Amino acid sequence: MRFFSKTLDKLKGALRKTAAVLNTDVRTLFIPGRQIDEAFLTEVEEKLLQSDMGVQNVEKIVGAIRERWRLGRIRNADEAGRIKRGEDISTRQEDQDAAAEAIAAAGEFFDPEARPEEFTPTAADATEK
Repeated sequence: MRFFSKTLDKLKGALRKTAAVLNTDVRTLFIPGRQIDEAFLTEVEEKLLQSDMGVQNVEKIVGAIRERWRLGRIRNADEAGRIKRGEDISTRQEDQDAAAEAIAAAGEFFDPEARPEEFTPTAADATEK
């Protein structure tokens, strides 16, 4: 019985950590009127990492916010939130572009603009089935 009790306690602890990560609400960082400073940037970086966005993406987003803040282009958290959303969109587009390049490099044809009705099967397609 003691073995199961220890295992159950470990599982509960792991679930608590997972729940803390899943309950991370990044939106609470970007409150209108909150001023940007180094503490804000550190908090943004920590929260984004906890939300499992990936180290490269977090560095890119925080770097973009920091750069614009130092240049005086943004002053508050609301403006930083717009940059974050813009970086999220560009990161998704880069991921899609990279996937298309990988497919093309593998010798497959990929046109993200093509519609399914424009697909014309070839003789090779018929023999693959």
